[in-house]
Amino acid sequence: MVLCYKHITKKTLTTTPTKIYETEKRISILIQNLSANTVYINEKEKLNSDTALELPAGFEYEDEVTASAAISISASAADTDVRIEESFVV
Repeated sequence: MVLCYKHITKKTLTTTPTKIYETEKRISILIQNLSANTVYINEKEKLNSDTALELPAGFEYEDEVTASAAISISASAADTDVRIEESFVV
């Protein structure tokens, strides 16, 4: 039997990228945008509207395929509220 657990983190983003580090044990990641700002998501550290996925206000992003990879996230403005749920294999 495979055991897994979930961890939810509250983050306040700015326009400076924040890195979510890679880990082999992460099997899925969900990023929920709870602010009025746009969130940018990519596996690279340089994020802008041309190089990243845009996550509009009130939307969420889920990845189960490349969930173990490092991810960078930033926002279009300061004080952007997001929740990050990571599922891990124990």
